[in-house]
Amino acid sequence: MSHASYPQDKRVASSGSIKDELAKRPDTKICIALGTRPEIIKMWPVIRYCEENRVPYFIVHTGQHYDYEMSESFFDTLAISDVRYRLNKPRDIVENKAMLKWMSSAMLPILEKEKPSVVLVVGDTNSTLAASMAASQRGIPIGHIEAGLRSGDTRMQEELNRIEIDRLSSHDFFPTTQEMAQYLQERLHTKPKLQSAYVTGNPIVDAVRTALEMMDRDKGLVPPDLFKNFSVEKKQYFLLTLHRPLNVDDEAMFREVVAKLANVSRAHKTPILFLVHPRTRASLDRFGIRLPRGEFIEHGPVGNYFWMLELIRNAKLVFTDSGGIQEEACVLKVPCVVLRPNTERTEALAVRSAILADSPESIESAASMMLTSHADWKNPFGE
Repeated sequence: MSHASYPQDKRVASSGSIKDELAKRPDTKICIALGTRPEIIKMWPVIRYCEENRVPYFIVHTGQHYDYEMSESFFDTLAISDVRYRLNKPRDIVENKAMLKWMSSAMLPILEKEKPSVVLVVGDTNSTLAASMAASQRGIPIGHIEAGLRSGDTRMQEELNRIEIDRLSSHDFFPTTQEMAQYLQERLHTKPKLQSAYVTGNPIVDAVRTALEMMDRDKGLVPPDLFKNFSVEKKQYFLLTLHRPLNVDDEAMFREVVAKLANVSRAHKTPILFLVHPRTRASLDRFGIRLPRGEFIEHGPVGNYFWMLELIRNAKLVFTDSGGIQEEACVLKVPCVVLRPNTERTEALAVRSAILADSPESIESAASMMLTSHADWKNPFGE
């Protein structure tokens, strides 16, 4: 999309940054709302900026991810110490509408007490939408990092969340011009509450690069026996994460995905390191699915971000249905097979760092194609 096609509206710009927006408002008090692994990682550069520039902020953790390795361990690893509010969502609240209602209601008294100038959210999780709903109810402007992403699949809760958050937000930050084009196509720039909108790049790029710089400076961040502890050798394994309802909530589908991945492992004589998400573990146990030991090396989620990046960048190939890991693999120049029929990270498809496996039957051919690809793509997610 050319610059000339942008609307003549001073609130909308083809480039800018979240830092620029914060600098315009030195008296801003920010509520950073988050609740899952990818939100913590993507908010990390923003939190660092606030710390370094003494921008007043406070963090609310919704408790959407309550497992230590999916939440608290990332705060520890990334030295995020000032989490002022932890909502401690009851573990028996798992249905989407009930979760949204509980989290948004729990945030209301916090927002009333703190009276932030803006509530800053990232992505498309239930935590992001719940915080946006609460802020909207209190009349507090919402800043949405990763505005404009769309997969086109409204069967996914995340897609419904994205659409609603973009409707509620006042400050919209797009990863690339592609998301801004989608935003303009939906005429979201005409919403009365809009105050600013920028193409800012994706904070995952800042997070990955900052982490790699820290790893280069401090070799102790990654133990020398990391790969031995995971029972793999560098560049001699595939990495797998899987947690979407599409893949793990239906027994027949889950069994077929496992079978096709096992075929890939056997065909290429390469083990699959499977980092099992808590909800995926529940499905494995519920369905009585046993992973073939010769093909799969099973491990829990990795809560240390430095370790996780080291495991991604030394994999031969990544299989995932996670949005964030698609981005991290792309930035780290590791080919990726997306175990979904669609993705909101279409930039990765465009530069051919990733390919869709839209059904279990396509997993083997997708893997073979990506294993012969050259990791010479340019980072499409901005600087």
